[in-house]
Amino acid sequence: YLTSDYTRDYSFIGLVRETDETTGLTTVEQRNKFSVGDIVEIFGPYTPYYEETIREMYDEEGNPVQSAPHPQQIMRIRFERIPEEGFILRKKK
Repeated sequence: YLTSDYTRDYSFIGLVRETDETTGLTTVEQRNKFSVGDIVEIFGPYTPYYEETIREMYDEEGNPVQSAPHPQQIMRIRFERIPEEGFILRKKK
């Protein structure tokens, strides 16, 4: 071994809190910074993970934003495939 450091290849970036089938927006509680254009992996129990690119994102007031820099910030994201409540978002470092 070259180092005894703990190596992580991914960052936990958010947790799906709610989905809205009518608007197609997913409410995510942010845990680490992510931005429009990032490719994220979405996964949950008993389902294989899948990748999505964040194309549009809104703050709690519905204003379009380019990034989510604040811990536990509530964001609304439009995904092509709507994830279920409780699913986890991560991104490769």
